[in-house]
Amino acid sequence: MKRALSLFLSAVICLALFAGAPFSALFARADDENIALGKTVTVSDGSNPYAVPQNLTDGNDATLCSSANFFATEEECQPISFTVDLETMYDISEVSFLTRFDGYNKGCPYDFTIDIWDGADWVTVVTKTGYQTANPSGSGTYDVFTFEAVRGSQIRITATKYGPEFTKVDGVDVPSYYFQLMELKARGERPNIALGKTVTVSDGSNPYAVPQNLTDGND
Repeated sequence: MKRALSLFLSAVICLALFAGAPFSALFARADDENIALGKTVTVSDGSNPYAVPQNLTDGNDATLCSSANFFATEEECQPISFTVDLETMYDISEVSFLTRFDGYNKGCPYDFTIDIWDGADWVTVVTKTGYQTANPSGSGTYDVFTFEAVRGSQIRITATKYGPEFTKVDGVDVPSYYFQLMELKARGERPNIALGKTVTVSDGSNPYAVPQNLTDGND
């Protein structure tokens, strides 16, 4: 059984090499994996019972995550953070979010930062002022932010200015300022913890294919 499995793996590897594919491609994670999906979310000012934090990463573009409190004027707005705990370290290179689809810029962050927790400090990877969303009329288009990969385990979006929602009161449009998003996604790779580590081969070293080649990072 062991010999059959060994022969099978050897055949697969040989086929991949002859086809021009790197060995790592045999076991590569899909590039479009959303590493934030289903992860725990906290909102800095508490939970809104009608738009709970976990809606931010539930994979459903139709559910809303909202700050618990609102402000009556733009000048009164306070910083509010949505934080996603990825539970383990990733080399994060992209964060995207979806704003509300039911009205122009409702709850959309205008002034905000995106930060990555590297285990010791928050590293700011995106800073925007007066930002205009890619989804102003509810087209379903995500706002996508790519950056040089940062290794971290949490993603935080902090908004200091966000779009109003208007309610009619005695025929007058009265604004309420919440920070709100429909969904957040992230892209990243898990670090290769075997990179550069010592390798031994049970029957000795082949001088033309040395053990250390297994973890040298060279496909």
